[in-house]
Amino acid sequence: LQDYAPLSTMSQDDIEKEVIDCMTRALKYLDVELNTPSSDRYSNAKYRAATIHHRLASLLHNTFRSQAKY
Repeated sequence: LQDYAPLSTMSQDDIEKEVIDCMTRALKYLDVELNTPSSDRYSNAKYRAATIHHRLASLLHNTFRSQAKY
């Protein structure tokens, strides 16, 4: 949804809200704190959480930059 946004059917704001909501829910379901640091699931969960945080930061940074132009 973030990479190939359906701009013909939804507004940019609605897409951003939905992407943020989906990524926030995904972060809630990652059990980084519940896994032991030595397990493979822990490493995978930390990588996924870092990727989601990076994508959220990129989205918000892009939003702030586009708002600053006006």
